[in-house]
Amino acid sequence: VAQATSKQMSKRDPLRPYMDVIDDMLHQV
Repeated sequence: VAQATSKQMSKRDPLRPYMDVIDDMLHQV
């Protein structure tokens, strides 16, 4: 799942910061 999110992050530059926050949440869980 993390890898798939990374791929989407690469495609969406503007949403990068937003995805980063979500990724951080996933790491906390």
